[in-house]
Amino acid sequence: MGTTKLKSSAMAKKGVNYVRDIIESSNSIFHEVHQENDYGNDAFIELVEGEDVRGITLAVQVKSGASFCTKSSCSIPASKQHFEYWKSHSLPIIGIVYDPNEKIAYWTNIKDHIESKPDAIVNGP
Repeated sequence: MGTTKLKSSAMAKKGVNYVRDIIESSNSIFHEVHQENDYGNDAFIELVEGEDVRGITLAVQVKSGASFCTKSSCSIPASKQHFEYWKSHSLPIIGIVYDPNEKIAYWTNIKDHIESKPDAIVNGP
């Protein structure tokens, strides 16, 4: 047997590609972070209005798979260190969960979530 490739890496790529397609379809710019450089952000998005690059950048964390969703909610598992990193980040942090069964993605503003629940950092997520 040769080397292996985890099925989870293919699933993760599906979510990133789904988000990339939406962003690039709107003529905005999608900068994927390669896995060896992933410390809490999977991509950066630069917003474009028409053909005008606006100078607005967002950091994005993408989770992909049915295991991140229930019938009533989605979740982005993260460590206390991730929460501290995202809270101190200079950019807005957007969390996206892609459900491949439904072929739909849900998003939230992670920094707003952390600021509205400051005990999440103290007690962990």
